[in-house]
Amino acid sequence: MLLLSSLRPAMMRPPQLLVRQTHYRVKRLDGVPTTTYILRNIRTSPWRLNLITKLVRRMWVPEALTQLKFCQKRFAPTVAEAIQEAAKKAGLEHELVSEELEVERAFVTPAPFKKKIDYKAKGMSGVIRNRSGHITIVLAKLPFDKYINDAKNWRQKQKWSLRAEEAMKERKRVLGDFADVPLAANDDSTSSSKANKNKA
Repeated sequence: MLLLSSLRPAMMRPPQLLVRQTHYRVKRLDGVPTTTYILRNIRTSPWRLNLITKLVRRMWVPEALTQLKFCQKRFAPTVAEAIQEAAKKAGLEHELVSEELEVERAFVTPAPFKKKIDYKAKGMSGVIRNRSGHITIVLAKLPFDKYINDAKNWRQKQKWSLRAEEAMKERKRVLGDFADVPLAANDDSTSSSKANKNKA
């Protein structure tokens, strides 16, 4: 009896459920600036939109825009517009150009849908749901040095080296003399200026 009573709590425990790790549970890198942009109320099924956003996850932003340019899905230009707006927001918030960014996360959430009456035979009816969704794009700054050092072969190293050079050229073209100023220095200068204004 003692043996059965000791085993009974273990037998009555509920089974542990396996939680699926979805695309939006990606572990973020510490200290990496990220920018989030949400494009709301797109009049199409979230399932169809998610097929397009899956295409560009974990991609370099210029490469993602090129893939969407030749994608034959109807709402591929809409996803490309969301990525471009997120890149503009990253430029305003963190002074980053699109060549320095990657699509860290891209997913679709359901939005409110409209209902219509679906008239059927013999006096019956149903409901038509016109669905819509929100696109969420999260862009993160690319750690080029880390990717170059962790490259498994010379082709990957050459690819990331060329992308780093292209990003630096675009940064110099857009920012000019401020291209070589590190991001931390810009954040410190903006925070100090805000503190001076508050004191005044």
